[in-house]
Amino acid sequence: MYGGKIDSTGNVTSQLWVFHIQNQTWVSLSAGAQEQWAVVGHSAHVVPPLLEGGSPVMLVLFGHCPLYGYISQVQQYNIAKNTWSAVVTDGALVQGGYGHSSVFDPSSRAIYIHGGYKAFSANKYGLSGDLYKYDVDRSRW
Repeated sequence: MYGGKIDSTGNVTSQLWVFHIQNQTWVSLSAGAQEQWAVVGHSAHVVPPLLEGGSPVMLVLFGHCPLYGYISQVQQYNIAKNTWSAVVTDGALVQGGYGHSSVFDPSSRAIYIHGGYKAFSANKYGLSGDLYKYDVDRSRW
């Protein structure tokens, strides 16, 4: 579990927590963070490696950061290496938002993202009907 609001004051965190199913306990992880944003209203998916011997990753998509606003980048947490990075993507230009829905489809190895709250202009915000497809192996929108 990554990020979100941690108290009633609205503070947003970049904490990363792991739930151990066997003993039913939560553990906080301290990861090597080079490029990482505290976000709320994002979604995250654990994606298995494409090739045998690869590392599974957790991809954190969009969200709102109190410091930088709406995030359009994909954040990647490498589970085996315990490291964060920002993914360099190509393809369509995307506009990050807050409160969208997303799903990982293992057959196409793509994440589909729909809707959310976005900035339409400098002073106009609202719900969006955008639908994006993110190819996790090609880092392409």
